[in-house]
Amino acid sequence: MVLAALILGALAAYYFGLRTGAVVAVATFALCLAALFLPRYAIPIYVGIAVAMFAIWQIGARRKRPTDAMLAARFVQHSAKKVWDKLWKRDAK
Repeated sequence: MVLAALILGALAAYYFGLRTGAVVAVATFALCLAALFLPRYAIPIYVGIAVAMFAIWQIGARRKRPTDAMLAARFVQHSAKKVWDKLWKRDAK
């Protein structure tokens, strides 16, 4: 449930901006929570989430990336590189 919200939110943030990504992540989490308590609607909710993920990917791939999304992606890449370098140097000692 949290993983689906994070993946869908990150995908939307990358293609459409950080605010949209946050809204999509919260909506996905709420839908997954609803599917947990309303099992009758679980399959349609999960299918809707899968369709939304595919639609965000297809529509977003054809758009220009927003500036805030690119800055956030660079920040994540830089942070991941720093963590990787620290882990690698720690193992080498």
